[in-house]
Amino acid sequence: MSFVKNFLYVILINSVIGSPQINLHLTDEVIDNKTNVVFQHDCLYVPASIEKENNIHQIISYCLTEWSSKWNIEENNLDQKFTFNQLYKQNITSQQLYLWSAPMDVVERYQFYLNHISISNQSFFMTTQWFYNCTLPRFGPLCQYSLDNYISHYSTLYEIIYDFYQHEYNPINLTCYTHLKCNRGSSSICLDWTEICDGIIDCQDGTDEEFCWQLQFNECEANEFQCTNGQCISKIFLHDGGNTFECLDRTDEIWKDMTWKNPLAFTFRNEPTFASEDITCPKRYILDNMKWTSSCLFERNKILEKLLFNDTPNRVSDDCWMAAKCQLRILDRSDPRCLIHCSNRICTEIINQSCPDMLRMPAGTIAFGHIFFIYTKKDMINSPARSIPPSYVCYNDQLCDGFHSNKPLISFNNATCRRPVDFPLKLDDLFKCTIKNICISSALVGDSWCHCGLGQYNACEDEDLNIHYIRTHISFTTICDSFTELIPVTINGRNETDETECEYWICNNTYTRCDGFWNCFNGADEVDCYSSSLSFNCPYQHHHICVSPHTNQFMCLPLEKANDGNIDCLGGTDEPKLCRSNDYQPSDKNFQCINHTGELCIEPLHLCYKSHCQDRTDIQFCNYTRDIPIHSTICNKRYENIRSKVENFFCVRQLDTNKPQLVYFSLGKLTNSANQMIQQHTNEMILHSSTRQIIINQYEQRCHRGLPLRIRLNIDKNLTTIACLCPPSFYGNMCQYQNQRVSLTLRFQTFSDSRRTLFALIILLIDDSNERIIHSYQQLTYLYIRDCQTKFNIYLLYSTGPKNQTKNYFIHIDIYEKISFTYQRSFLIPLRYSFLPVHRIAIQLDIPRAHDKKENCLDQLCIHGQCIRYLNDNSFCQCYREWTGKYCNISYRCTCSSDSLCIGISSNNRSICICPLHKWGSQCLLHNTICYSNQNATCQNNGKCIPIDENIISDKPFICICPKGFSGERCEIVDSKIILSFHKDIILPQTMFVHF
Repeated sequence: MSFVKNFLYVILINSVIGSPQINLHLTDEVIDNKTNVVFQHDCLYVPASIEKENNIHQIISYCLTEWSSKWNIEENNLDQKFTFNQLYKQNITSQQLYLWSAPMDVVERYQFYLNHISISNQSFFMTTQWFYNCTLPRFGPLCQYSLDNYISHYSTLYEIIYDFYQHEYNPINLTCYTHLKCNRGSSSICLDWTEICDGIIDCQDGTDEEFCWQLQFNECEANEFQCTNGQCISKIFLHDGGNTFECLDRTDEIWKDMTWKNPLAFTFRNEPTFASEDITCPKRYILDNMKWTSSCLFERNKILEKLLFNDTPNRVSDDCWMAAKCQLRILDRSDPRCLIHCSNRICTEIINQSCPDMLRMPAGTIAFGHIFFIYTKKDMINSPARSIPPSYVCYNDQLCDGFHSNKPLISFNNATCRRPVDFPLKLDDLFKCTIKNICISSALVGDSWCHCGLGQYNACEDEDLNIHYIRTHISFTTICDSFTELIPVTINGRNETDETECEYWICNNTYTRCDGFWNCFNGADEVDCYSSSLSFNCPYQHHHICVSPHTNQFMCLPLEKANDGNIDCLGGTDEPKLCRSNDYQPSDKNFQCINHTGELCIEPLHLCYKSHCQDRTDIQFCNYTRDIPIHSTICNKRYENIRSKVENFFCVRQLDTNKPQLVYFSLGKLTNSANQMIQQHTNEMILHSSTRQIIINQYEQRCHRGLPLRIRLNIDKNLTTIACLCPPSFYGNMCQYQNQRVSLTLRFQTFSDSRRTLFALIILLIDDSNERIIHSYQQLTYLYIRDCQTKFNIYLLYSTGPKNQTKNYFIHIDIYEKISFTYQRSFLIPLRYSFLPVHRIAIQLDIPRAHDKKENCLDQLCIHGQCIRYLNDNSFCQCYREWTGKYCNISYRCTCSSDSLCIGISSNNRSICICPLHKWGSQCLLHNTICYSNQNATCQNNGKCIPIDENIISDKPFICICPKGFSGERCEIVDSKIILSFHKDIILPQTMFVHF
């Protein structure tokens, strides 16, 4: 087959199948010989799948962060390879290489070759420059990479990444922050970045909290909001969206009001975005169904707990230590190690024979570097409780000398020890937790940590005070509403609640009518409330709509058949008592399996997933002519647009845990509960196929929050290995280390004369050295009429790890008019508090007016540049092309195209370029011809065609900037206007107000 036919074949296959395009960036690896630093390389740039209504823009880079030389990748003889000269002779363009998933460095090198074909060193390009024509799923400079979760029906890289992160993240080991030396009492336990400045001493010497007092003295500007942790953010971000936080501690949003109890009400994107990686832990006890941040998963606590007991104290036998861990339930009794260790003798016998009278568990300290627990042999053997409390709490009495008690004390290893019950407490300052029947300090109530422990379905009463109130106070509006809110109170030997002796109470009343919950067990308060939402009308009054278990279609059920003890409707929706909780902790399980010997009721999230009912009634109504990943469910919010009406009926049914905790009297019009089932339509990616394919793809936990990347070492021997593409927040061969970083959120405003001006924004992370090193950078294009409400989330990384604590770091932002390259102004944002692992900056900047002149200055010695004053008063040297440094005295070679702007050079020795409007690429060598390909199909009426950035997901390849008087996607609409004409004899005043 000829060369041309090969390429035609590739083109045809690519156009027919619609295969994903996978272009790697930064494949020309750069290693700093001075610092031995490996920069990010071989990166995939993928837009985050953030809901459009949130107006958030974030591009996530997934990169290798380890030496490529560690892999001995042998020559690839399977995929075809071509020299640049061969490509040129066949009239192949750089655009074609781009569409064929060539690495971006290869694409740009080839375009450079084409630009200089007459003067190029042909022998160099013919012998060293190759293009490997990879066959999917392989990609990369040598076709050496592939993604294991690739499936043939994926059409974009975005879909591959999005679907990968729908798997649940269940780590089996920890990610660590290693840039602060921390002794936690055990070499097995490392520090997490969220534990720095969290108010708790985790390192024995207190280094994790050493400098944090400075945050409390931080003063914010008048236009800023101060987070509880001391961080300042622009007030524009305050309460601007429930799922996005600009404060690390989330205090900029009223997150306590969000629905924790209903997993359907909160759809969380578990990609490594700001929303999931750049916040601190919301609660001491982690909400299991809400992945707030990977640092705070419930699984992490379990791993820490296991690691805490890895180290055996001196002079304690392994037999004793293992038996004690089994007895104290540190290891589950069903754990194979416990079954083997205690098989012939019960654990208590081993403890009695091999353990000392007083055993320190764990071997290290558990708080503040000096507090530890002691268990006596007697307590471990004789305690009947499933969870055995420590016998003594020991501490350094020179650090904790405020206790005055007449209770006996003991000494252990020079520490003072006392029984937990002997610590003096002031009862007036305590808050009683009703679930665990324990007391906590009143100062801990409402502090964003769950101290009482999570009740069923993640209720936390010391954070949500409504829970505590309704469990201890009887309410007229919720009494006898078929839901038990009050904790049982013993009266005359009987347990009384708000639902006892309700036989004569009217359940269908102004508080319960059409609120979406069956307060009457026969649903009389909800009858005739749903027909408009379901597009199904019963011809009779006083009937319920439900789904027939025989036909899987809607049917009308007479009121008298509801709650009669017989299941007439699929899922038992006519018999709510069968699934409703009998105590004060409500349940989300509202679908009843009709014939089942095990668990009777299941949650909606399990519907159409895998059958949990023996009679398979939970899947019999499901539509299988769709392709939904095996780890997902039809009740996931992103599938609401493709559900059948019957599926939607079960998915949107109100859960008992959503029932209002407090109900107030209202004279307002009663609302039909169907109207409360608001269906928000999204444009999320949905995969369709004629038959449902069960996709079983075990989530590779090895890479933590990164992407597993398969590397082919030898094709003939089928030798491969797994590496990890890490997001910016992590690095390492398994993405196991947490990165120091700047997490920057930007919003921009312009004056009216610039709202149709396209701006280029260059965001640099720099230091104050004489080299003025640019550690990392991002470039944005901003157009007010498109981006006025957009929040840009940007990661900026330090070029060295750890960052140099002796240097000061800044964010430098340059603003240029994109079309004319006219320089506007610059901003400088200092990064204070160098001890912080994550600098979270959220700021709104005002782009100056077009006619505002830049302010020159004379207070900088700029050798090859000019002194410019920042908009916030400081000055800097703006260097001429191919000069850099604090004083523009360091030369470098710029590789940007001649018709572009060269801003500087980054720490990885790459030129920073601003491209002309219709060129792109890191060196501005590539052409975007979309606006020139067919002028009639682009912008009309002299509208300006603007190509869309290649990393933005959009169904439009360009946008139009319309002149005044025109609007529409292509400026095709002539705007209406009112023309006022005054007779020449009318004398007009200097000022006139016109109202219409």
